[in-house]
Amino acid sequence: MAGFVSGEGCFLIQIAKYGKDKLDGVSLSFKVSQHLRDELLLRSFISFFGCGLFNYHGVNSKSGVFIIRKFSDISDKIVPFFKNHEIRGIKRKDFED
Repeated sequence: MAGFVSGEGCFLIQIAKYGKDKLDGVSLSFKVSQHLRDELLLRSFISFFGCGLFNYHGVNSKSGVFIIRKFSDISDKIVPFFKNHEIRGIKRKDFED
């Protein structure tokens, strides 16, 4: 899993702003993308972590994504997993942030 994240994963912090100078929310996401030929692999991550979902990147897209948005799943499952299974390379810094 650490290898997938090093290559095709990302950790996101999303900030939602609606209206002038108004912060409506901050959310975390964890994603792993692959070509659709690997859809079953991406779907297997749902049972591996016990959370998340599979989605297509968009209409006519040839890639899919495994995504976790629920804060408690990221905090209780993803963070401990990657503390024990170190991500290497530049994505390690994204994880640390």
